[in-house]
Amino acid sequence: MGELDTIVCGATVVTPTGARPATVAIDAGRIVALVSPEIELGAACTIDATGKLVLPGLVALGPAAPDDAAELLRLSRAAAFGGVTTLALTVPADIVPQVAERAALGAYLGAYQDIALVARYAPPEAAAAEATLAAGAVALALAGDTAPTPALARALAALAGRDAAVLLGGKPTARVWRRWCDLAARHGLALGASLPARPPRPSSPPALATACRPSRCCV
Repeated sequence: MGELDTIVCGATVVTPTGARPATVAIDAGRIVALVSPEIELGAACTIDATGKLVLPGLVALGPAAPDDAAELLRLSRAAAFGGVTTLALTVPADIVPQVAERAALGAYLGAYQDIALVARYAPPEAAAAEATLAAGAVALALAGDTAPTPALARALAALAGRDAAVLLGGKPTARVWRRWCDLAARHGLALGASLPARPPRPSSPPALATACRPSRCCV
């Protein structure tokens, strides 16, 4: 094996088959081998992980949903640094207006990520669901362990005929996610799109308006 880009040595490597001392060999941005620590490898960069656990290839698919706009900003920046370019997050409904306006966050986040927001209401109200669609949301979901009230169920059933995806109870299925993505694309949110060329990033994020008009960048 020739010289590698990076090796991670000294750690206990955890894989689906167990945990053992090993060196993680990385080349061209990919993990290419797990080798015995007795084998000497050459690399441009050596990371000493002595005494630590390394989980090679682990991908965390379930980040905690943010509870306020500032936390969403922090999560988005962390995801961007990790190479994640698309986020689909469930957030409290009352913070959607703070983050939905593309003009407010576009210069800071728009060039880095596509963000889809699923508004979460507690308790859900039929009037709030109607108002959310009128404000520009492209999808609604009522997930959780409790059944909707009869009035809310009737309201959401009526909304299902509109250009919106409505999910009653349970977790989003692949079919629902595809529906949401199709709706988002039609409304100008290209989920899964590749990153455009990155303009210079401002030194600080723009202020998050508390009363800005929600645009069609949320689902």
